Amino acid sequence: MDKKQKVRIRIRDSDKFYEINAVLHPRGYMKAKYTHLDIPCDEAPDILYDAAKIHGVKTTCYNRGSCIVLDLLGLSDIEICIEGMKLECYDKIWLTIKKDRTIYLGPVKVKK
Repeated sequence: MDKKQKVRIRIRDSDKFYEINAVLHPRGYMKAKYTHLDIPCDEAPDILYDAAKIHGVKTTCYNRGSCIVLDLLGLSDIEICIEGMKLECYDKIWLTIKKDRTIYLGPVKVKK
């Protein structure tokens, strides 16, 4: 993968599900240091947006099947999946709001 790619992600927060169009941004493209997801702020669940707007937050994450699970400040477990791909995270993940009003979620690893 050498260019940004539009992807469909599924986010589960407790018993609520969200289907969102996001952008998968690979490492090295446009000088990105890490592969990450750009999630539109206006479509993201409130808890994800609230965590990201605190000038960014680094939180623990773990892999579950082909998805990742974020432990947001001990308040909620948020599961994130990409349709047709396997999404993986390392031990920690960074959430912040970028100037273009998207939530940066990374670093992540993606396998087809």
